[in-house]
Amino acid sequence: MLAALTGDTASTRSDVQALNRLVQAEQGRPERFTVGVSYHTIMRRIDGGWKIQRHELQLRGTVVQ
Repeated sequence: MLAALTGDTASTRSDVQALNRLVQAEQGRPERFTVGVSYHTIMRRIDGGWKIQRHELQLRGTVVQ
């Protein structure tokens, strides 16, 4: 995770790689499906607490093996 703080605004980026196993009904064999994403979040300090202002997902890529 990367984080940056500027006054009452903070932003973060979290990179995730998720490995999944899929079973194809036709072939009956497992297949690996990997997806890479980044979560981008902007938060603002309001009344002494942090509130999420924006949260988005960015697809970085997929691989099927």
